[in-house]
Amino acid sequence: MMADTKPPRHTRYQDYVIKDGELVGAFEEMYQDHDDPWHQSQEGQFQPDKALALNAIRRLGASKPDLKVLEIGSGLGGFSAMIAELGHKTYGLEVAQTAVTKATQNHSKPTFICGDILDRDIYQDI
Repeated sequence: MMADTKPPRHTRYQDYVIKDGELVGAFEEMYQDHDDPWHQSQEGQFQPDKALALNAIRRLGASKPDLKVLEIGSGLGGFSAMIAELGHKTYGLEVAQTAVTKATQNHSKPTFICGDILDRDIYQDI
């Protein structure tokens, strides 16, 4: 929990997403109340899913140097930053402005965008 804010509504960050089997989807509030939901800052590039994705992007980028990559649900931006280190123009799309602000403060190479996955205008700007 962030020290300079009100007490969180939920002690478990997961309860902002799903509670009692129901979708809550309070991502903005979750990122305001919890510094590192899902322990994102502790995840490394050697987790199997991230390693596979980075390898696929690396291979695709070898034949397409102008590759642009969009991570949907970029959270605090750590994985987008790993992708950007490969040298490709990288975007992170996140619905919570607080997460976008934190990601932008912590990672300079990707471009982070606050928006809804269903907003087609976002994709035209990329």
